[in-house]
Amino acid sequence: MRTASRLLRLDAFDRCPVIDVMVERPSGCRVPGALVHRVSQLDRDRDVTLVDGLPVTSVARTLCDLGAVATDDEVEQALDEALRRGYSLRWISDTLSRLHRSGPSGTHSLQRVLALPDRSGALPGSWRERVTQRMLAERDLPPIVRQFEIKVDDRVIARPDLAVVEARVGIEFHSKRWHSGPRRERLDLRRHLAVEQAGWELVYLNAEDHQNPDAAAASVLEVLIPRLAT
Repeated sequence: MRTASRLLRLDAFDRCPVIDVMVERPSGCRVPGALVHRVSQLDRDRDVTLVDGLPVTSVARTLCDLGAVATDDEVEQALDEALRRGYSLRWISDTLSRLHRSGPSGTHSLQRVLALPDRSGALPGSWRERVTQRMLAERDLPPIVRQFEIKVDDRVIARPDLAVVEARVGIEFHSKRWHSGPRRERLDLRRHLAVEQAGWELVYLNAEDHQNPDAAAASVLEVLIPRLAT
């Protein structure tokens, strides 16, 4: 569960201090300092892998179990990270179908996440990108497209995280990790100027904007409304 997510380096659990141990019923195993979870089925051929020599539930099995101890948002964040790293959605869905049952179970969370209507389309480049899109979608804006390619003469000059195409507005989530340092700043400026020359405008949001959704939405609307009116 959470420990497996951390060992598998799934998003949202990289610093989780909880130690989860999974055993098959009717085992009475106790592990000091750990939370022991007893499950009715654990297929060691299909559901267990090794990480640094430690037996760990597979990515698909971990995502199915995670909802028993984590929120839907955390499960979705871990799922997005798994898909970005190339794990098969079909494998994850097949594992969910095999394990899902009525009653208390972590599989219900993954089932709800996979059923979300806005999960279609391009996979977001980060969790913040998905959060930003949902935050803005609540404001009755025109359709928002993920990873839209802005082109000039068939050459891609920018691929903003989100875009309101009819207004020619791109929305970017900036973080210090990816947008800091003199070289990165020069590249960002060059791209920004190219986008402006192509008739687009970029709006930048950061982590603080997610703490104040109204202010973030207002900053986007301030750019959007005049452009939609023209």
